[in-house]
Amino acid sequence: MRLSNQEQSVVRIKRDYAISQVFIEIMDPITQDYKFDNLWDETVPDFLSGTTNKMKFYNSDPHYKNLFKYFETNLLVSKLLIVIGYGFQDSGINDYIETHFLSKEGKMIVIDPNKPDTGLLEKYNAVYIPKSVTDVGYEEYLSLI
Repeated sequence: MRLSNQEQSVVRIKRDYAISQVFIEIMDPITQDYKFDNLWDETVPDFLSGTTNKMKFYNSDPHYKNLFKYFETNLLVSKLLIVIGYGFQDSGINDYIETHFLSKEGKMIVIDPNKPDTGLLEKYNAVYIPKSVTDVGYEEYLSLI
């Protein structure tokens, strides 16, 4: 039985700690009750982790493609980027930050007790604060922006 767009909706159900499956909600033609049918058995993370696995999701998976487009758009219209606890180990994210923000003369402030091992801080004259986010006081935040 083929369902019309009005009869179906995709629902994400959490299971297995941060892993989800995609289900479709359909009406049983005999009982007239709604039930969830699994579209496929493959589960994928709701977050991107690891270097090899996530790279394929950057531009192929519709969910992540929209997320990265949103990230790109926000970077392009921002004047200040405050980075807290990010170690700059993701070349894909670094590329977005450099291409859509730093190269457009955006100002970046990095707060992390451990200085990230990246050339972006020096190349774009980013402000580095060697503290935990809880160690940066309100007045210090104000002086930075």
